[in-house]
Amino acid sequence: MRACVDCLRMAQLLGELTPGLDRPAARIPLVLSLEPDELAFAVNGPRGPRARTLDRSADDLLSGADRDLRELGVEAVCVHHADYPARLLDLRDPPAVLHVLGGIDRLRRVLGPRADGPTVGMVGTRRPPEDAVRIARRFAEAVAGGGITVVSGMAFGIDAASHEGALAAGSPGPPDEGAGRGGRRGGTVAVLAAGVERATPARLRHLYDRIAADGVVVGELPPGATPRRWSFPARNRLIAALGDGLVVVAAGRSSGSLRSVEHARALDRPVGIVPGSILDPRYAGGNDVLRGADLLAGEDDEGRVLTRAIVEPDDVRAMLHADRLRLRFGPTGPGGPDTLEEAEERPGADDRDLAARARREARAAGLEPAPLLEAEIPPADPLSGLEGEARAIAERLAAGPRTIESLIAESDPATILAGLGALEADGRLRRSLSGTLELTTGPGGTGTGGGEGAGRGPSRGGRAR
Repeated sequence: MRACVDCLRMAQLLGELTPGLDRPAARIPLVLSLEPDELAFAVNGPRGPRARTLDRSADDLLSGADRDLRELGVEAVCVHHADYPARLLDLRDPPAVLHVLGGIDRLRRVLGPRADGPTVGMVGTRRPPEDAVRIARRFAEAVAGGGITVVSGMAFGIDAASHEGALAAGSPGPPDEGAGRGGRRGGTVAVLAAGVERATPARLRHLYDRIAADGVVVGELPPGATPRRWSFPARNRLIAALGDGLVVVAAGRSSGSLRSVEHARALDRPVGIVPGSILDPRYAGGNDVLRGADLLAGEDDEGRVLTRAIVEPDDVRAMLHADRLRLRFGPTGPGGPDTLEEAEERPGADDRDLAARARREARAAGLEPAPLLEAEIPPADPLSGLEGEARAIAERLAAGPRTIESLIAESDPATILAGLGALEADGRLRRSLSGTLELTTGPGGTGTGGGEGAGRGPSRGGRAR
């Protein structure tokens, strides 16, 4: 058992209280750093019911964790255990328990024996421009092929494209000649905002199965927990912490990806922005960060650049200070050289000189670099990212404004309210002056799974470190 009773109690309590954490009254600062009794009080209030998890016996909690491992393949590792990823301890509110689909052995396979292999978070909008999807795939493939693990949240859009690109680079399993440091590919980590035993969102089940087979799926919430508005921004802090740096491919000004940037900056992680058209609002948030509009750009105390433009894969290597790696887009056709070139440092050698030399060598071998934009992307679904009742309500609102009373008359009130809450958290619901509800589907100002960042605060007493 890699999780202690106190930490298991906290994780199970978080799962039990998940619906209540969506209430504004429960969104006090640093809520995830509270002790179990304090958390239950904050969510349920002084007159609310006592949380059942607080009274569960140690044997019950331990046997439940063992059952999750045996029946679901989900292993729990807590902050007190040596196998807990050390990067998460940089958070001021690290998860008491990290749940790992496939167990710790799978986590080691992807992140290395000590879970300390090079990593980068990749995030962006759930409704990206077509070129941003292609860019995310190509960057992730080059980065993972070079031995750097790609961490993302398995949401629609940029997240999914990042995972797909990393998977295309090959399994991180046994070392492959020419791939990554020591011949090792990077792979991918999906951080879910719900229990890790099932795909979230459900429409990405195929991608989830591929990650479960060739990467690793992790999460803060216990098996059985469903995604909520608060759990998406809480998930964002884990993506930022698990990466040695963060890359934003496309993000609007209200995108939840910008919360990930805030978390990364608070953790002193470097941030890279793939610049986009100033005419497309889906790039506006990232462009703002890049030009310092949100005051995040600058240097740290050691003079290292904190925010930089990412225009080719080797910029990611430079951002992470992975000095032995040389990353580039792979050439087309089978049998071409790998996406990584490992070059010995030469006195005064310039990174761009090395990249130019790599291109010359590829052309001399009869190979041309693959074009950056190479795949046909189907037309975007205007309701992409919505599922269940939220999508059903969105389809009704797409036909025209509705009143909440008319919607409730057609379905269970609790279900309607939950669906409307999901739409509002995603930035797709607008209330008119007359009180009717309207659907907003424009590309600008769309969020990524809630968009509000979880609070940051002192480590949970007795759990952190």
